[in-house]
Formats: sequence, C-alpha cells, structure tokens
Amino acid sequence: MRRLAAAVLLLLGSAPLKGQAPPEVIRTWNVRVDDISDRDGHRGTVPVLAWAENLPAAPSTGQTHPAVGRWKAVFVGPMGPRPQMVSAVTFTIASSDAGFTATAKTEPEWPGELEVSDLKLEGDTVSFSGTGKSGWAVNGEPHCCPKLKLAGTVTGDTMRLTLTWVSTERPDAAMFKDLAMEATRVR
Repeated sequence: MRRLAAAVLLLLGSAPLKGQAPPEVIRTWNVRVDDISDRDGHRGTVPVLAWAENLPAAPSTGQTHPAVGRWKAVFVGPMGPRPQMVSAVTFTIASSDAGFTATAKTEPEWPGELEVSDLKLEGDTVSFSGTGKSGWAVNGEPHCCPKLKLAGTVTGDTMRLTLTWVSTERPDAAMFKDLAMEATRVR
C-alpha cells in the first residue's frame, strides 16, 4: 500500500498549476489510502487522475476506409424501372477495433430498416446487402422479404453505386438490376 500511496502522491504532484489548461485525462481511479491523510487529517478514498503530457499520439487500432461515415443515396440517370416505394437509401458505415459495421434504412418508409450483411470495403470500393424485415403481398399471397444489394466506389464525399433488388425467396431473380445511385456524405 505504501508504494501505491507514493505513486498517488507522485501523480497528484504533477498536476497542472492553477490557471494552466488541464491535460487530457487518460485514466481515473478511486484509490483507498489509509496510510495518508490530507492536511485536515481526513483519510479515505482519493480520486486519482493519470494523464500523458508531450507523448506522441498512439496509433489507432480501429480500421479506416473512405466510406466510413453517414451517407444518403438517391437514384440518378434516366427514369426507368425503379422501385416505386423507395426514393433513397440512408446508410452509415462505422469503424471499430473489431472491424466495420453498417446500418441502413430506405426512405420514405417501406422496407424501412434494413439488416445489413456482406459488408466489404476494399481500396475505394464498397458493397453490402440490406434485407428488409417485412414483406409484401400480391393478390393476398404474402412474400418475404426485399434484399437490396449496393456496390460502388467512393471518391471524397460522393459514392457511385448500383442497386440490385431481389427477394429473399428468389435471390437469383432480380426484380430491379443495376440501378444507378449516387450517395453524398451527410454532415
């Protein structure tokens, strides 16, 4: 305990002087110090802060890719066969120590929230699939569920994408194929 108390004093002793900007705190502990008392003789738990000063930034362990961020994709090019119920796809690609993840949603409503799978990011390319959670009915016969496949390239704050729309019932038969979309980064 005496070693820990000495380390506590050392850390507290290197605190910034009054009027100086505090350093970035990198760790906080509440330490029980029975061997030490403050100026008034109180003993107990003391908050201890640890920080780094003038150290080079640690390398990020998270992965990076130009597609990381929030995007909104809309149809471009001549009007032709397009899904009437979708005008845009909003999606977010995030990076963490565990890798990349994505969320996606169609606008205005159906199929809505998409369960993203098959996310691939290589070089300047991006591709993923998003499956809707609810189906549709034709002449009272239910069908499930729409699967949107997007693929394309990212350049700065824009992406050129193609959309292929299939059903989870018949993934080999595209309802809409190679529809041109353009995504812009949402700030």
